[in-house]
Amino acid sequence: MTIPGPATSARGSTAWKRVATSIVAIPLLVWVLLAGSPWIFRVIVLVAAGAAAWELLTMLERGGRHGYRRLGMGLAVAVTASFLVPGAAVPALAGACALTLAVPVVTRRVPEGEPAAVTLFALTYVAWLLGHALLLHGLGFGVELFTPTFAISRVSGWIAHAFEQRRANRIIRPQSEYVGPRDRRWRPVAER
Repeated sequence: MTIPGPATSARGSTAWKRVATSIVAIPLLVWVLLAGSPWIFRVIVLVAAGAAAWELLTMLERGGRHGYRRLGMGLAVAVTASFLVPGAAVPALAGACALTLAVPVVTRRVPEGEPAAVTLFALTYVAWLLGHALLLHGLGFGVELFTPTFAISRVSGWIAHAFEQRRANRIIRPQSEYVGPRDRRWRPVAER
């Protein structure tokens, strides 16, 4: 039996705050996206691009993969915004890649590949996804069609992943490190 301590109650209160925020924020966001003007949609998507890039880079950093968070956030917003200008997305992404790769030169540090690669991963994933949301919205696609459109483009990857898991006869998960007790013996339920 576990006795709730400060960590348990803190996590519990955080979970309740997230649930309460979701109950209020999600319907409000959906209402604004469906009933609001196009510029409100664009602002929300650009803010989401910055926040998503920051969060993704933070998660990768917690996993031991460091990147350039501030730069990644700013460039994600810029590349996402470039989808509003016809023909600007690819040059904007190329410029963002050049800026990210130039960080060691500007900061006069020894070049490291991993921070640049992690930043470019977050930048391309977030900016390209949300940039296409701006593009689809500008083309007149309804917000309700965004999820099916994104899913259709990923189905082949999901199927390939399923085939790979079936061939390996195991579920493929990201690397993780077990930090619990080791060398424990299994006891039947009746003996516990």
